[in-house]
Amino acid sequence: MSNYQELVLYGLVVLSLADRFILGRKKIDLIDIGEPQNTLGNAIAFPINLKAKKTNITGAQVEYWLRDKRDPTTVISGKTRTLEFTEKGASSENLLIDTRYLDASDWTLTVRIKHGNSRINPLYRVFPITKVLTKQFTITQQAGVFHAKAS
Repeated sequence: MSNYQELVLYGLVVLSLADRFILGRKKIDLIDIGEPQNTLGNAIAFPINLKAKKTNITGAQVEYWLRDKRDPTTVISGKTRTLEFTEKGASSENLLIDTRYLDASDWTLTVRIKHGNSRINPLYRVFPITKVLTKQFTITQQAGVFHAKAS
């Protein structure tokens, strides 16, 4: 390999590292989990607040699940979905959990955003951006309606 080819290779590696770790071009932050909205039909909506570095972040996904603190083997997962319609800057999304599977108990909600997609920079696939937040809630049932409150 000639010196010129080595310089080009090293330059590409430096640009990839700068894009991934310094510029954070595809960065999306999970700011917090808000107070849940009481039942919407057969679901409880848990709002999350996000901050995206740019619009149309293709490949980013949000996964979420509730785990019963009394019985940790009981896990209710929400539907994994993409965040490609998230706008640049601060935004929020509602994560829905079906109440048909809930019991009145203390639950832990875990939200994970994972982004490892870039056609230009392979470091996003090797070292995906992952943000995880966990928050505890007490879910009660009164007259067939579920209510969730942060604990």
